[in-house]
Amino acid sequence: MENALQPLLFLLVLHGSIQLSQAASSGKIPFVHLTTERGLSQNTVHAVFQDKSGFIWFGTQDGLNRFDGYSFTTFEQDPQDTTTISDNFVRAIVEDLAGNLWIATQDGLNRFDPDTERFSHYQNDPRKANSISANNINSLCLDRTAILWIATQGGGLNQMNPTTGEVSQIRHDPSDSKSLRHDNVISLFEDQSGTLWIGTAAGLQAAPPSRREFVFHDLKDEQVKDDAANVVVLISKEAYRKRLFATQNGGVIAYNPRQGWRKRYHHSPAPFLHQ
Repeated sequence: MENALQPLLFLLVLHGSIQLSQAASSGKIPFVHLTTERGLSQNTVHAVFQDKSGFIWFGTQDGLNRFDGYSFTTFEQDPQDTTTISDNFVRAIVEDLAGNLWIATQDGLNRFDPDTERFSHYQNDPRKANSISANNINSLCLDRTAILWIATQGGGLNQMNPTTGEVSQIRHDPSDSKSLRHDNVISLFEDQSGTLWIGTAAGLQAAPPSRREFVFHDLKDEQVKDDAANVVVLISKEAYRKRLFATQNGGVIAYNPRQGWRKRYHHSPAPFLHQ
């Protein structure tokens, strides 16, 4: 199954700029289009994930889709069935050590059991301090200790034990400069050292493996002084221990935290794909 699906893995410039550039120079870039005409539930895709069995999952604005290399199976909300997904707008997908999928939606967190194909819901309950802090979820990250990190819109950062379902809420504290900078958490990424990188609406932060503090990394410089340059919407990795940060108004930044080296990439009106 994995060999059949591997050629269909999506291309992102952030992940494969060198390979894509080489393909562009040769004039041969093969793309397979998977749209609603092929069975996808909706064409706006926010999440792509390959599970341990080789299936590729697509989170769209109207449904969760599983692709086996030939056809799609769609999972959609049914208000009359509590074992279906809690919302059709899917933003992120991860898999835990037990093989369960965790799915972030605009209305809650879902755990999908691949054996029963049923969903369990985790939503905010104001009466319970150990529930997730907000239902609108932007990103997920399962770290090396098997803790699930949940980035919410307006509810800060949550950490969950996937086995027990126990949740701890982490919020912005104006009186603590080492706390979370903003309760709107947009993106998450754990690097090889175990550092958790957190993109918020007020800047980029890094939590070392101890998770005892949040260190702010200012992405503004002489080129870009706009506060929007610190709004990190996507975090990824590149070779040679570099991190890639896609910002709201400051381009893409390649950053090596060990050396303190960084380089900013801006939009060009004549990108190499059209040269």
